Amino acid sequence: MRKNFSEVKFIGIILAVLYAISFLSYLQTANVPGLQEKSIVPTILFGVLFLGSIATALYKEWGRILLIVGNILVGGYLIGLYSQSSDFVPISYIYMSLIIVLFFTQSKTRIHFISPKKQKWQSVLIIDDEEMLIKTIRPTLIQQGYSVLTAQTGEEGITIAKRQKPDLILLDVILPGIKGREVCRRLKENELTRDIPVVFLTAKGTDDDIRAEMEVGGTSHLTKPVASRALISTVENILSKKTETPKQWKSVLVVDDDETLQKTVRAILLDNGYAVLTASTGESGIEIAKKQKPNLVLLDVILPKMKGREVCRNLKEDEETKNIPVIFLTAKDSADDKKAELEAGAITHLTKPVNAKELLATIEQTLKINT
Repeated sequence: MRKNFSEVKFIGIILAVLYAISFLSYLQTANVPGLQEKSIVPTILFGVLFLGSIATALYKEWGRILLIVGNILVGGYLIGLYSQSSDFVPISYIYMSLIIVLFFTQSKTRIHFISPKKQKWQSVLIIDDEEMLIKTIRPTLIQQGYSVLTAQTGEEGITIAKRQKPDLILLDVILPGIKGREVCRRLKENELTRDIPVVFLTAKGTDDDIRAEMEVGGTSHLTKPVASRALISTVENILSKKTETPKQWKSVLVVDDDETLQKTVRAILLDNGYAVLTASTGESGIEIAKKQKPNLVLLDVILPKMKGREVCRNLKEDEETKNIPVIFLTAKDSADDKKAELEAGAITHLTKPVNAKELLATIEQTLKINT
């Protein structure tokens, strides 16, 4: 993953320095009629521009507005001031004019700051009525080189999705008016938006919730409060699939009632390009496997109610799921346990606590053999 670096912050800081230097240079100017008498005007205008620069560096939308308005006012002021003078237009005004161009053509200037993978400037639409969440997620995405669109209602989100055709949608489950799942269903029924991947934002992460989201066409989900690392990993992994062939798209279903292990394994898999489904019971694991057809199942041996080996036998007896490879996750490593797991239909097993390198190597080898 590339370093966290933002051209917006870079330009904002440089601008603040340039405007400060430019203002100081104006204070030294004495040969322009009326400048000294009207020094209060450039003082105010440069203050506005300086404040706008700092705000822009901090990802404040109003900072750009101040920059644009301030540049227009300063430009008008300087043109009037210098129209009666034979002096050339000062270099500080050139700075200001150049910055307007920079901010209106960011897609062109981004190639100097962002890796080639991001030069296409992929767009993400956030549909959420929670303003604080948008303010948190938006700068994170911008900092990673994404263009961000926002909507606070389902109706508005659908309209923007049809017009702008974003590369990905982050969709809140609970919205005023049309709820998130209905929004997703409508997007998937429309030819203009059906291929846009949808990631649900939810305060709940139960098996029933995940299942309901997948049924309406959701690609993945993130639990609130959204962690920056999980957000970026999920967005990057989903969008990277657009440039891959279908054979390269791999999904893994993790069936385990240990929430800590589930989160650990999920993070490892997301960071390495896998789509991840999760279930906390054997029954929900079987249901998700039938509906979503994952490429591989990671299955805990000890589960509430239906145990792991019984789940595996069920999967292997069903025509829809019998070819999905199963890897057991177990705290035991005896010969009898291994034999019982293989008899149930598993390919192999991993011993808890799961080692990241061993996990990835085992999954890769299993998928290579079974696809």
